[in-house]
Amino acid sequence: MARYYSFEDSALPTVELAGGKGLSLLYSKKKGFNVPTAVVLLTKFFQPWMELLKASPEWKVFTQAIDDGTERVKRILAEAEDPSVAILMLDFIFGYNASNDPVGDLVEALQQAIVIRSKAGGKLTIVASVCGTSEDHQDIGLQIKMLKEWGAFVFQSNARAAAFCHELLDRS
Repeated sequence: MARYYSFEDSALPTVELAGGKGLSLLYSKKKGFNVPTAVVLLTKFFQPWMELLKASPEWKVFTQAIDDGTERVKRILAEAEDPSVAILMLDFIFGYNASNDPVGDLVEALQQAIVIRSKAGGKLTIVASVCGTSEDHQDIGLQIKMLKEWGAFVFQSNARAAAFCHELLDRS
């Protein structure tokens, strides 16, 4: 099996094979965005190194440096206060050195943001991209479910999420 995917290949691989960022690059290139021609290294390419890394003492230190979302919470609430902001686009990254519950870390802030905007007589549309696979420890299915419960539009790549935001702005 190949360990890379060429931008010239006709069909897109799955997110499990290419990863979220790789798939976003491939999708963006196919949609005509200015993406330099290259190859995407598939997740299998990195498996031998990941096994070595996980066995090292540095891995524990690395995985303990996980952000709890504090800065993102501050920014979400600040954007909710700004009447010129109609769309809140968030990227959720899963996998190594990512929060154990990236959506859960922000649920309260998203609730507050919706309330803030509603009290001001407006609406805040939440658009989210998720970058991860079913093999990540964060349970991507549960994370997506939580986002959708709060009315977020959820996409498997930030390129698709950005294109959707562009469509929303074109409609207004």
